[in-house]
This record gives sequence, C-alpha cells and structure tokens, in this order.
Amino acid sequence: MVGSCFSQLHWDLSVLMPRKGGRQRAKQMGLLSEITHHKRSNPQIGDLITACDARVLDAELAANVRKIEYEYKKLRKLSPQLVKTIAIKAGEAEQAWIAARESGNDDAYLRLLTEMIELQREKAACLGWETDGEMWDALADEYEPGCSAKWIEQVFGDMEKRLRELLKNCEKQAAEDDYQLAMPIEEQKHLVRQIADAMGFDFERGRIDESAHPFCTEMGRDDVRLTSRYEVDDCSCGILGAIHELGHALYEQGLRENAWGLPTGLAASFGIHEAMARLWENMVGRGEAFCDWLNDAHGLSGQAWFRQVNRVQAGAIRVDADEVSYNLHVMVRFDLERQLLNGELTMKDLPEAWREMYWEKLGVEITDDREGYLQDIHWACGGFGYFQCYTLGSIYAAQLYAKIRDADDAVRCGDFEQIRAWLNEHVYQYGQQYKADELCERATGSGLDVRCYLDYLEGKFHSK
Repeated sequence: MVGSCFSQLHWDLSVLMPRKGGRQRAKQMGLLSEITHHKRSNPQIGDLITACDARVLDAELAANVRKIEYEYKKLRKLSPQLVKTIAIKAGEAEQAWIAARESGNDDAYLRLLTEMIELQREKAACLGWETDGEMWDALADEYEPGCSAKWIEQVFGDMEKRLRELLKNCEKQAAEDDYQLAMPIEEQKHLVRQIADAMGFDFERGRIDESAHPFCTEMGRDDVRLTSRYEVDDCSCGILGAIHELGHALYEQGLRENAWGLPTGLAASFGIHEAMARLWENMVGRGEAFCDWLNDAHGLSGQAWFRQVNRVQAGAIRVDADEVSYNLHVMVRFDLERQLLNGELTMKDLPEAWREMYWEKLGVEITDDREGYLQDIHWACGGFGYFQCYTLGSIYAAQLYAKIRDADDAVRCGDFEQIRAWLNEHVYQYGQQYKADELCERATGSGLDVRCYLDYLEGKFHSK
C-alpha cells in the first residue's frame, strides 16, 4: 500500500506537479521509500519464511514464498538510508532532466547524474554479484532476475550483425516510403482513446495523460495510468507510444485480483512486461490488419500508416525507432551504462561517447544532446540495468505472437478480444509463478529464442 502511494506521487511529479514542487516531492518520495524498505525488510518476515514448510504448499503458494524470500534477502543487504537517498536523488534528477531537455543546459543534470552513479555503485556493492560477473549484474537483477552482462552480450552478439545487414538493405528504400501523417494533437488524443477502448483498456480503472516521456504506472489493480507524448507533424509517434504503454496497462489490469500484493499478482519480470508492450505496439499496431481497421473506422489512410510505421531508417531517437534499428539503440545504452558504472567513462565524456557510438552502430550523427543522452529518463530515475529489458521483450513478443493464431480478421474489425484472451490465459494469470524464460517456454514451447525474433524481422522486412 505504501508503494502505491509512492507511485501516486511519481505520477503527479511527471504529469501535474508545478515545477518548483520538485525538491519537496523528492523528499516525500524518499520518505516513502524508506518506510517501504523498513516494512519489506522487517526481520519478522524472515521468521515467517523460515516457518513455512514447502512440503505442504501448493505450486502457487510455494512460488509466492520463494519470490518473497528472494526479494527479502536482497533488501536486507541495503540500508534504509541508502534507499531513501537514492529515491530523493532520483526525484531531483528527473526534474533536472526535464529542465535540461527544455533549455539545453545540462550542467545541473550532469552533476546529479554523477551523484546517482555513485549511489548505484554503492547499491551494487551491497547487493553483490557473481565472481565471474560485474557490477552491472547486481542492478540488472532487479528488473530481470538472474540477468548478467555476459548473457546479454551473447544475446546481442547473436543479433547485431544480422540487424545491421537488414538495416542497410532496408534503408535503400526508405526515402521512397516517406509519408507524412500530420494530425492535430487533440485529434490524436481522441483516436488514442478509441484505440484504448477497442483494445480493452478499462477507463473506470485507469486513465491516459501526457508527459515528457511516455510511461505506465499502477497505484493498485484498479488504478492504472499511462501517458504518451504527441507531435503535430507525425501522429504515429504519439499513437504508437500510447499503444506501447497500453500494452503495459492491459497487463496490469489483467493480473489476478485475488493475488494483488503477492508475487503471483505481479508481472513476471520487466522483460515480460516489455514483451506485452512491444507485442501490442509492433505485432499489432504496425500490422496490416490494424492499419486496415484504422482506414475503415477512423478515416486515417491505412496504407500511409502502414508504410510510415514500418519505414526503416536509422534515427537518433529510441522511442521513435523502427523495429529493425530499435535494438541497436538498446545496445548503445547497454555498453555506455556499463562503462559509467565501471568507471571507464566519466559523465563529462558521456555526450561525446554517445555521439561516437551512434555513428559506429547506426551511422547516425548526433548534433544536439537532447537527441543524444538526454532523450531517456531512465538513468535519472536510477534505472541502470533496465534497457536490455526492451530487447528481451521484443524477442519474447515475437515468440508469443507467433502462437496467437488467425487474429487478423478480428483485428480488421476492431476486435482485439482474441489477443487479450490468449495473453490472459498464457501470461497475465500467472504473475510471478514462473520465471520469465519458463513462462515463455510454457506458452510457446521454447525459452528465449533470438532466431525466432530475427526470422520474424527478416520475414517482415527483407522483401521491402
């Protein structure tokens, strides 16, 4: 319950709070983080875990105890003061990030981000990591349990060459596929509400707003909120961003009511959470059937939409990236945040390192830091070790959607129930009863499968 109060304050900070309220809000969030930590690391929880007899627990109860114990042991390694300090610094840094994006002056943000990195190093040192691992692993485990840099390097290594080759082939045709999808922002917001309603988002248990960076958060099973951001000249950015966040929101609204507050009432992992968002955004929102529905029901040219949202052209902005180049953006962040944590890269050198890596991996020249390292909010919020979840989510999404049979005819009519029902049966209802890879294997017959994802991309784009 205290955690949901924290989410409420963070949503307000991003959507409604007056700018000068940031310092006080950071302190409020720090206090709530400290209270939550005290409650979740109380030694009495350890006593209750010890008293549990796994032999008499059913599979669901055993999963709850196992996950609670896993988190409890990690929390016991962290001091309440460190948890509080990180939360305060995150609140301050998020406000500095917004100001830096607006003004182009990043001095205050660089200072706060330097302090955040030191705090993340301290956190990682408390949590620890395997002898053959690195500091990044300790932080990534919070988002994808068991995740390591060594494993992600292998995943990315299997992908990068084929992605860059596919990107090069697709870009040859990009110029002739340039469609303009201008739409007044209020019309975009109206269309987003219609799409959300068709997808099954319950507006009596949630709402949609606007913010500098799209996000989704939950204050409880019956209060799920998401945001998007909009551009007049290209409605695809705001609409696809909203569909992505709606994928997160449907997952939250679809978790079992009788398990709320327990691990089996929480998302399996952030990689699976991103899979739900990427599935709706890419497999549905960029699909031909969805485009036909937009054309028939909403007067938006389905052909223009399909060509624009599937246009492959490397650019500077991750959230606006096409499916082929998207994961190269993630790889840049994975490499840079490890260098920052390991002390191989200083904050003052980050902007130039970002430019160099974008040119190396994507052939994109960055001339404005607002299109460079200032585009993401994650590091400001302390989210080091998160970005790989987007790629894991994309891979899981391709595997899961391949098992949803013959949904196109229904989607063309604006009926998304078949997709949502399948996800409920195979993903939503289980919460954290299974680990991410195990959940995927139960649903698809295979754990994380990079080849399946690359085959999907090449099948969709190779002929372009």
